[in-house]
Amino acid sequence: MRRNINSLFEIHSTTENKQMPKRQDWFSSKEAADYLRIPVGSLRNMVSNGGLKPRGRVGRLNRFHIDDLIELLTRK
Repeated sequence: MRRNINSLFEIHSTTENKQMPKRQDWFSSKEAADYLRIPVGSLRNMVSNGGLKPRGRVGRLNRFHIDDLIELLTRK
């Protein structure tokens, strides 16, 4: 039993050091517009018309979640 625990620890420690690319979950208005391949002005119009709601704000800046952007793309 002790040997199995040690081998699991070794596997975990070797995979722990590898850097996995992180998926970007939150986008600024510019990043969201680039992701959607639309102008920033069109994104702002969508927000003001209620077609897309930002999930958060940092100061005065809107933040959009990737799930909302993907849903918008699949709705079209």
